[in-house]
Amino acid sequence: CERYLGDNDPPIIDEEGYLATGDYASIDLDGFVWLKGRRSDGFKTSTGRRIFPVEIEAIVKGVATVDHVLVIGSGRKLLTMVVAVSGAQGQKLKLPAVEGLRRDILKAVELLPTYKRPSGMVLLYVPFSSSTGELTSNFKVKRTAIEKKYEREICALYELLDCDGSPDIEVLRYDSGVLLVKL
Repeated sequence: CERYLGDNDPPIIDEEGYLATGDYASIDLDGFVWLKGRRSDGFKTSTGRRIFPVEIEAIVKGVATVDHVLVIGSGRKLLTMVVAVSGAQGQKLKLPAVEGLRRDILKAVELLPTYKRPSGMVLLYVPFSSSTGELTSNFKVKRTAIEKKYEREICALYELLDCDGSPDIEVLRYDSGVLLVKL
């Protein structure tokens, strides 16, 4: 096992002989290792489900116009997302384009178990940026910063999704540069 210069502590090996890295991964039938995410990125929903958002985010990011995505749901019953689309160039998307994006995302996540499917999204017309504090300098999403920046919109989405009398419509609300969408 490799050691770092100046590291006098022995590596942490579990009872099965694996090196504890903090990563979650799976090994496929061909022996390839697929990283699912970091232990620190995982969260628990109010229903007790353990969620590692990287898997869900990778699926949603595969949708053509999605530039960035952040799955949210720690301590909540439902999962939601903050989605930044590319190609909108700071302009609001037309409703048919939003409905198409909604359908594409629903199709992308349909094979996920129900508890891993997001129920709604905060749709942003401007991609995340390091200059606005949403990405690191090497373009990794800053989860905490995004959740704080869009806290009002995320709370409004959860309120609309939790409301018993919520209308059965897909697009819930327009706001300045933000759209709340039910999935």
